Formats: sequence, C-alpha cells, structure tokens
Amino acid sequence: MIRASLPPALVEFMHRHQYRPEPLKPSGGGFFRFPVGNKVNGNASGYVKLFPDGNIAVFGDFKSGQQITWHAKNLEGLLPPEWKAYQVQIEKARQEAKNERDRLHAEAAERASKLYNIGTNPNPDHTYLVRKSIRPHDSLRQLGKRLIIPIYIDGKLTSLQFIKEDGSKLFLKDGEIFGGYCLLGEPAEAVCIAEGFATACSIHEVTGHSVAVAFNAGNLLPVSKAIRRHHPESTIILCADHDQWTEGNPGLTKATQAAIAVDALLAVPNFSQCDMGSRPTDFNDLHVLVGQEAVRHAFAVAQKPAHLPEPTSDALEHYLNEDSQLESTAGLPIAAPAMTEANVVSLHEIEASGRPKVISSTDFAEIPLRDQPQMAEVGFVPLIRDIVTAACDSSEAHPVAVAANAISYFSALMGRGIFQPIGDAVIHCRPFVLIVGKSGKARKGTSEVTVTKIFKRAEVIINERTGLHDYLNVYKGALSTGEGIAMHIRDPREADEKGKGGDAGVLDKRMLVIETEFDNVFSHVRRDNNNLSATIRTVFDGHDIKTLTKTDPISASRPHVCITGHITGHELRIRATENDVANGLLNRFLMAHVYRPKLVALPQPTPKGTIEELGERVANMIVVVTNGDLHANNVREVILSEAARELWVEQYKWISRDREGRGGSLLARSEMYARMLAMIFAAMEGRVVIEPTDLHAAFAWIEYWNASITYVFNCKDDEGALAPFVTEVLEKIIKNPGLTLTALQGMWLNKRIKEVRNALELLLNLAPPLIEQRKEATGGRPVLRYFPYEKK
Repeated sequence: MIRASLPPALVEFMHRHQYRPEPLKPSGGGFFRFPVGNKVNGNASGYVKLFPDGNIAVFGDFKSGQQITWHAKNLEGLLPPEWKAYQVQIEKARQEAKNERDRLHAEAAERASKLYNIGTNPNPDHTYLVRKSIRPHDSLRQLGKRLIIPIYIDGKLTSLQFIKEDGSKLFLKDGEIFGGYCLLGEPAEAVCIAEGFATACSIHEVTGHSVAVAFNAGNLLPVSKAIRRHHPESTIILCADHDQWTEGNPGLTKATQAAIAVDALLAVPNFSQCDMGSRPTDFNDLHVLVGQEAVRHAFAVAQKPAHLPEPTSDALEHYLNEDSQLESTAGLPIAAPAMTEANVVSLHEIEASGRPKVISSTDFAEIPLRDQPQMAEVGFVPLIRDIVTAACDSSEAHPVAVAANAISYFSALMGRGIFQPIGDAVIHCRPFVLIVGKSGKARKGTSEVTVTKIFKRAEVIINERTGLHDYLNVYKGALSTGEGIAMHIRDPREADEKGKGGDAGVLDKRMLVIETEFDNVFSHVRRDNNNLSATIRTVFDGHDIKTLTKTDPISASRPHVCITGHITGHELRIRATENDVANGLLNRFLMAHVYRPKLVALPQPTPKGTIEELGERVANMIVVVTNGDLHANNVREVILSEAARELWVEQYKWISRDREGRGGSLLARSEMYARMLAMIFAAMEGRVVIEPTDLHAAFAWIEYWNASITYVFNCKDDEGALAPFVTEVLEKIIKNPGLTLTALQGMWLNKRIKEVRNALELLLNLAPPLIEQRKEATGGRPVLRYFPYEKK
C-alpha cells in the first residue's frame, strides 16, 4: 500500500535531521522522493519509505548517501524474536534504498553519456569563459548556450555539470557525484584539487599542474582520497576557497580537513592586495583581480596544515605568513544559542573598552573566540542540541559543558544493557568527562542545573511507564577512596554465624559521580595505600570492584559508574604528573576546555514546558533502547550500519593517528571513545544501529578533546601567556641553543636555582613541549643541554 502522507512523528524526526519531506513524489517500490536543502523545485534527491505497518521508516539523501532509520514509540518492550524481525525489516529497507539509488545512478550515467557525446567543442568567446578569463579545455563541451563538464568516478562517466552564461550551475538529475571529479591535464609530480571549474582552470593555466575539479566543498575529501588512491606517489595540493563571507568558512575548513586526511599541502588565496568590494573567494578571483604571480606565490608557500584553522580573518592571515604554522583548533565555531538582546554582554567588549557594552545576539555570534577550542556543529546531535539551546538560552553556561553533562547523565541513567563488542572486548556507554575551565568564571556548575532538571523529570516518566521506583544514584561529593565508590554500589553480604555483618547491598549499580574539586583526586591518589586511582580505572573498564581491606571487605559487581570532574587548567597542569598519564588514570577522561561565552546579567529560568518536553524525549529514547530494563547487562548489541562501517574504516587512520608528547598519551583511548560516543548518540535517537551521523558527531568530540589538551597544556596559564620568568628562561634557550643547566642558573647568579628548574620542567612538559633536553656524553657524568623544540 502506498501512503500519500507521513506520520507527524516521522515528519518531526526528519525535521530534526534537516530533512523537509515536501512535496512528496511517488518513486516506485514504496519510496517517495522530495527536494533536499533549499531547492524546493530542484532535483528530488531526498527519499523516504514507510513500511506498511507504519512503525518503521528509512529516509536519506541519494546524493550524499546518508540514510537514517526511524521507528514509532510502540517498539518499546520488543521481545528478542520481534527485535530480530525488526532488524530484518531495517536491513531490507537499506538494501532496497541502495538498489533504488544504484538504478537511478545507472540511468543517469546513460543520459550523461548521450548528452556529452552530442556536445560540441566550446566557443572560446562563451560569456562565462570570457568573464572568468579562462580558456576552454579538452574535457569541456557545449550544448546550446550551456557548458558541459563531465564527472568521472574510477574512470567512468557518472554525471554532468551544466554552467549557464550567467554562471549558474546545475547537475544532471540523479547523477552520482560523491567522489567524482573532472581532471584537467595529465597527472604528474603534483595534482591539485579545487572546488569549481573556473578555479581549476586558473590554477592549471598558471601552474601547469594537473587539477581535479571536485565541484563543491563537501566533495573535496572523497575526491582527495580517490586521487591519493590512483596517484599514490604524487604530491597533492588542496586549493581552498576562502569563503570569508560565509559563516564557518566551509571552503577553507573542508579543504583543510581533506589535506590532513591525505597528507597533502594546502594552498590558500591571499586577497590582501584586492579590492574586497567584489567579495573574492577563490583562485580564479585572485587570478582575475591580481594576476598570475599572486596565484604562483600562493602555491610556492603552500604547506601541510597541522590542525583545522579557525574560520576568522586573523587565523587566515596567520596561515598566510610563510614562516608560521596553523594554530590548533577543533573545527567550526559553536552556533550561539538564542539569546535575549537586552541582557547579553560580550567579554571581548569589556576587555577592549573597560566597560560593558550591550550587543545583540547577532553581533555576539560574529565575535571570534580566539585560540579557544571550538566544537563543530555536527557534534551537537538533535537531542543534545535542543538541551544545549534550552540550557544556554538565558544563562552563561558553555554549550560543550552542557552537552558533556547531558552525555554523562544519559549514559549513567541508561545502564549497561546495551553494549558494543570491539574485538574480544566489550564497551558500554560509560564516559568519564573532565570539564576544564577557570574557577567560577567558566560556569562549570551552571552547566549542570538545567540538565539535572531535565533528567530528573525523565526518571519520573520512566518509572511511571515501567512501574518501577528506581532513581539514579547521583553522588556530588569528594572522591577520596576506592572503598567509598564501592560502598555506594556494594553487593549484598550474608551475616556471619552470629548474625552480624549482614548487608542487603545495593541492587541498582548505576551511579553518576560529580566531583566539583577534581584537583583533590590527585591529592588522594598520591597517598600511600590509597586505591582510588585503581578503582577509577576498574569502574571505567566495567570490571567488578573488590576491595582488599581485612576488616571490612567490600565488593561491587557489574558497576556502571560515570564520572564528571571539574578542574581549572592551572590545577590540571600543576597537579597532573606523568605517572597519572602513564598509569591510565587521566587518559580515561575525555577533557573538554570550557569558558564563559557571554554575560547574562538577568538569567531567566528554563520554561517548565521545555523541561517537560525534553524530559519526555530523554525518557522515550532510554525506554526504547533498554526495553525499560535499566539493570540489564549486555542484552542489546549495538552494531555499525554498512555505511557507518565503511566510514569507520576510512577514518580509522585519522582517528588513531599518532600524536606527540603528553597530548598523545592523554588521547590514547580516542578510538574507543569515538565508538562509545557514537553508540551514545545512536541511543539518543532510540537506535542500536550506529549510522554515519553518529560517527561524525563522535569525531567532532574527539577533535574537541584534542584541541582542549593542546590549549590547556600549551596556553601556559589561565591568562594565556607564560609567566614572566618562564618566558625569560625560554628566551635564553632560544638565543643560546645548547645551554647547560649550570650556564642557565649562572645567568641569575645561582640565586634562582629552584625557579629555573621549575621553568625547565614546565617548558619540557607542555603539549607540545617548547624546549627539548639532550644528554651529552662526557668522560664522567653526562651533561644536560637545552634546545628549542623542533618537530621531528
């Protein structure tokens, strides 16, 4: 039966994933097609199929390959046979969607071949070619007044791009574009990759290099991988569009991502000599406005990016400096939640003028948060995004801090019933999060308040539905011993023969620990015979706790403990030792640096209706994925969908890449955390199948973690600069490479020996370090010499 409409719940779910299924057009096989994005009357690459019972649907985008599953609320409490049947239906739907996509692509490829073959050699005086100051190339064809550019995947023509005289562009309906490109020139020592055809032509004509046209920023990464696969020995150069007029600068960001992924160089156009009134963005603009020499220079100074650049003019100018390297950030700026104009004050405005200035939320979104880690928008999955918006609407809470608290609360509440096997190991949704920021100023505590209200309401709803009276054990206090953790989730114990010592124990092994003074943990783990560090590592791994006290031994089986800690960057740098890193304590914590993003003089409470709606959504998802059993253990396996599996394999080299120094040690569990976070994000959508969207969100969090570590351990102090004396020591070493400890101390007449040693230790232990120590063999005791750090 073909349905002419979709259930409202499905439509709402699709809206949350940025799909607008209207107008719907039947496409055969039960599929409906609809436009994606802003092209209401354009190509209908979106699709949705609703199963006859109305409980299950699949939808996605044929162009991008994304596919998402939906199910109605009445799937709660499925028995194992019913769940198996549901999984069969989902897999069948996925295969049907794939078959439909393949059929459409094949038909489009035939049309592309026919149209391309009847095309003629282009007119050199075509309006578009003249305006762009480019010559027609061998692959270009013309049909009527439209230019035709072929798109190839693995040597096969799959689609076409049409360019009108006014520069507007269209793709062939249903043609396969993802990973496809048009190559100008024969590949040789270097192969360039650019977005647009005119940009590629300018680069090819000026440099002589072969250039692949990727057609859009989103296609740069798959095209880069294809070029690397086909031309492994060539030097690849990503040619970024500097989309300085577009929020997030997608051209520069996507090109940087692609360059990092395939170990390529990055070339960026420098418009410092241009009239910015024309809003230039790409190398064709640079070619037309400045000339060939400016293009050549950009390629002469191209270099490998180390991290994603911040999409600000300052970050770009830093990159264009030939002697500099890219600053480390984590991605795109956080989308500022809605704010009330009357009570928003920018911290940057205060710093600049000495007095606060009221600005609008629009103005606020434009202020660059320099050097601080930035979370990519994809990191906020729909449920998280809505919780963040509610919590940050009228408060000074940082979006990432709110999101981290929501992730921890959701995971602790859900228990260990859903699991994910990785090799012979099993992981649950059990994140440990360390929120790092200035004491009081980062509003770390503020970020918990709204989250707690939402999840408390969710617990009430869950208990009403299940008939239970279970509430998560939330412990807000000092972590001092391993026995203290075990006591809260202890197993029952029988009384001795005298009837003494019996203990009913604690049935519910779920626990959320919020340690607001995490620096105290470092003090406790230093004490002799303290087992706190070992217990924290044990509960993270999900192993049973068995304390070894002689008088009162305590055990806790199948623990499900999530820990959220608060600490300042200064405390973390001072208190954390190499031993904390080496013994696996700190690398079990996902670190997130946060700060106060805005001032709100008169914060308002979150509306009760919002708390109720979000609590309902949290409860729905938890009941669906757990079948209402919050005490189960390893009953529902979480798997990767076919598309997610392919994405994981593609990105595994990137996510598991070696990182230097202490940062590399702290990120040693990044692969495991990526899979865990993806599992959590899938559960937040009521799924036990991980989709690519879940992995992309997880990757964003891993990059934020990476950027946080770099910032915290390399920003020196909470004001963002080295202490004056440490700076003096660093300057001495830079000016006099190879200084010995004795010589350094002598520069202050041996009156600051301890301070010199402390400064050296700090400079050596930053991530990355600013100096390096080398031992010089002598006839007796080795001599230690200090040099400026050089990346190997």
